[in-house]
Amino acid sequence: MTAETPLPTAEILRTLAVPARWRAYEALRNFGSMRGRDVAKLVKVSEGSMLAHLRELERIGFVTSTGDASKSRAQVWSAVAGGVRLMEYDRTEDYAVEADAWLKVRLEAQADVLQDWVTVAGNWPRDWQSAAEMYDSFLHLTRDELVELGNELHELMDRWHNAHSAPGPGTKPVAVSTNAVPYPHSYDPPE
Repeated sequence: MTAETPLPTAEILRTLAVPARWRAYEALRNFGSMRGRDVAKLVKVSEGSMLAHLRELERIGFVTSTGDASKSRAQVWSAVAGGVRLMEYDRTEDYAVEADAWLKVRLEAQADVLQDWVTVAGNWPRDWQSAAEMYDSFLHLTRDELVELGNELHELMDRWHNAHSAPGPGTKPVAVSTNAVPYPHSYDPPE
C-alpha cells in the first residue's frame, strides 16, 4: 500500500456508509490483497454484489485492483492506506450528515467483530482466549483531560501499529478499537 486514501468528502463518506463496503475495505486492510470472492466470503455477501462494492471503493480511491478488468472475478483487490481521516471533526463540515452515517457503520462493524469473537472464542486455543481483552471504564474528565487521554491512546496505538502492522510468524490479526466520548445521557442526582 503506497498510495493514500483521499481526504473525506460528502460523496466519499456516503459511499463508505454502506456496511458491506466498509467491511470490505477493513477486510483488505486486515488480511491483505485478495480476490473479490474471498472478500465476499469474509463480508458474507454474494460475489457479484461484492464486486460492485469493490468497484465503488476503487472509484473513490480506497482500493486498487490488478489483473484483467474484463475478467472481474480474477482481479485481485488491495486496500489503499490511510482510511478515513476525520481529524478535529466538529460537525460543522459540509459533510457532517454523511460523516455521522459513516461513523455509525464503522461502530456497527466494530461491534460485529466483538460479537463474532464472543461466538467463536471457544474454538480458539486457551492461550489466545485468555490473551483477548475487553475493557471499559467510565471516567469523570474535563474537556482538556479527554483531549489528553485521546492523545495518549493515539500515541499508544500508533506505537503498536508501527511495530506490528505486518503479519509475522505466530501472529493473528487483532482488532483494537478505542472510543472516548462524553457519556451521551446526563443525570443530575438529587441533592
